[in-house]
Amino acid sequence: MKEAGAEFKGNEGFGGIDSGTGYPLYDKSAERAFLQRRGLSSSERHHVLTPEKLKNAKESLGILHPLPRVNEISIQVDQDKRAKYFYQTLCGKQMRMALILKLLGLDKD
Repeated sequence: MKEAGAEFKGNEGFGGIDSGTGYPLYDKSAERAFLQRRGLSSSERHHVLTPEKLKNAKESLGILHPLPRVNEISIQVDQDKRAKYFYQTLCGKQMRMALILKLLGLDKD
């Protein structure tokens, strides 16, 4: 990301999302590494995104997640208009369908 000139801020966990955060990105492999370094299992996850942690986040925030989730995001966050992970999944599905049609030569140019 640095090479591409993208601005980003990294941290371990969701202690609270501040007003400067645009799109928090959850990374399952980073989470596994984080838990391993601390000798914890996935059932001992300490970083769960909750409505309380979104209290100070800006309105334009977009919450992304690759789904399926395993206790990383509280189900109460689903009702937040900033939760974009279901839309993210829908767009991914449509993109995969388009790629399959293209590969099969069934697309309409």
